[in-house]
Amino acid sequence: MRGRIRLITLRTVPPLAVLVALLVTWEMGVFHDLFDLKIFTVPYPTAVVEAFFEGWWFFRKNAYDTFYAAGVGYVLGSIAGVSLAILLSEVDPLRRYLLPVTSGFAAMPILATAPLMVLYFGLGPNSAIAVVVLMSVPPTVISVYKGLTSIERESQELLESLAVGRLGGLTKLKIPSALPWIFTSLKLNVTLALVGVIVTEFVTVQRGLGTLLTRSLETFDTPDAYASMLIVAILGVVWFQAVQIIETVSIPWHSSVRSDGG
Repeated sequence: MRGRIRLITLRTVPPLAVLVALLVTWEMGVFHDLFDLKIFTVPYPTAVVEAFFEGWWFFRKNAYDTFYAAGVGYVLGSIAGVSLAILLSEVDPLRRYLLPVTSGFAAMPILATAPLMVLYFGLGPNSAIAVVVLMSVPPTVISVYKGLTSIERESQELLESLAVGRLGGLTKLKIPSALPWIFTSLKLNVTLALVGVIVTEFVTVQRGLGTLLTRSLETFDTPDAYASMLIVAILGVVWFQAVQIIETVSIPWHSSVRSDGG
């Protein structure tokens, strides 16, 4: 227990210290003087915090819309990506035909995908969910497939000698060995989910933090714009840390987790 508390502390305290130092430097006007910035284009942190609390109810409502679409798309995309990776690792003909196609989808630009999804699914949250799914499935498939197929030959031969069968090899060896790759994909999908929803909200111009950010910039209300970006950043950090804590608890034996603990 003490080791886990120490691990969480080592992961959170240094970034927070850097953030505090950055905000203090920013509030003192060092960046404005150094880069000749104007207050109406780059407001001080206190102005951003003031805007945040003044419009708390409005920000909360838009943040809920953004997080709902991002969360649903994240879950659906992650499940679909992991499932497809398992299928490709077990069915060789599918791997030969679908894996290159999946790699092609990973290269699709989001700025082109978002308007198409709005065209297909309308201006509601379904279009944002679809964008998140399209963005998260390809990298998840590629990463998890790599983990499923990077099994030591000795381990495979041991299971074959025990005659556990294909299903037993999948559940007892492949999936446990691929857990670090799965968690890597889950952490990457946090960023993809938020970016996908925000960009889609730029297009829909209905609700959400992306819409609020666009309208704030159009009216040169930069404190509100920065407050919107701050909420997205907070959501991303908390979400990422939650996945990382789950990873630490789930696979404490893996070298990546143990090395983070020092």
